[in-house]
Amino acid sequence: MLESLISELRSFHCNSIQEVVTDVPNLNKFSSMISELKMALVMVRNGNKTTMLSDVCFEGKSPDILCEKNLTNVYVEVTKLNENPYISEKIITYLRDFLSIYSYRVDVRLKYDLSVPQALGEERRKQNALVETCIEKFDSTFKNSTFSTFPFEIDTDHMVFEIHKIDYGNGYPGIITSECIKVPERDLREYVKYRLLNKAEKRTEFTGVHRTYPYILAFDCEQEFIGADDLDRLLYGVDSSIPIISSTFPPSEKQKLEIWRDNKFKTVLDSKKQEIYWKEIDDAKKDGWNEFLLEKGIIPNNYEYRLDEGLFLSESLMKNVSGVLFKDKFGKVFFFPNPFCFSEINNPYLEKILFNENNQSN
Repeated sequence: MLESLISELRSFHCNSIQEVVTDVPNLNKFSSMISELKMALVMVRNGNKTTMLSDVCFEGKSPDILCEKNLTNVYVEVTKLNENPYISEKIITYLRDFLSIYSYRVDVRLKYDLSVPQALGEERRKQNALVETCIEKFDSTFKNSTFSTFPFEIDTDHMVFEIHKIDYGNGYPGIITSECIKVPERDLREYVKYRLLNKAEKRTEFTGVHRTYPYILAFDCEQEFIGADDLDRLLYGVDSSIPIISSTFPPSEKQKLEIWRDNKFKTVLDSKKQEIYWKEIDDAKKDGWNEFLLEKGIIPNNYEYRLDEGLFLSESLMKNVSGVLFKDKFGKVFFFPNPFCFSEINNPYLEKILFNENNQSN
């Protein structure tokens, strides 16, 4: 994968690839670098002049990518939405050392408790404790087993280790997969919110001209439990609507229902105008976002509206973010612009500039 990514990026004349590749100190950073290269590929395929930025590019924390197009410079900060990365790193570190004297490849399947993403410290500590328990059980079972057939499975309650014989050489950790699960809405929201705010905060350390460049958070998602609809609801608020009145109703009944619907919608609109965020919505409307706000139902219209504000409005740190780029597990790319970010990085036409007016599968 790495070779093909680098080859295609070079064909688009992406800059400073080698500096980033050689700046990888460990496996976890290697995984992050692959995501950075994937997002750089999204940008160059859309006609952006793209430069990879190393970790020492700024005096403080630096973004991952610089894009230039139509006299617009944009910073992109990449994060990988995968199985809990601290779990994977712990397992891989252990297996790499343990298997160095054996000729086996060991794949790992995480069960439910270790597949659910966690953002809070206490929940992460519980998961880490489960990982350590499973590793101890695997270690003991492995050393007391006689492998007659392969693959050979060791079930440690929260993880399944699948052992494969290799022909020669030192053993190594294989792939780590998670159960296909439906993550509870609250857990999903907290997990993605944590990742968003963590990356949004980085821009607070930018100085000088760097603060004038739009700042995009790019999510490379490898899990099916997070989709574009989830991001839309999280960033803009949960969408809702007042039901359409069916034409099959008798005329007198239909008229009563239409009056009810209009009154209900007026109540929604009046209520929205009383909320503390309405001034920001009104300001964004005046700054060129009116069509977008109507389309998204952030300004209620056509009997559609948002039940809550979403992170772009409710979290002050998100004012540092011009938009969120999301690449799902199947390679489809979505862009979510932020109408409420700081004025120096706010551009209603940013999506059209960067992505040729259309979201693409890349």
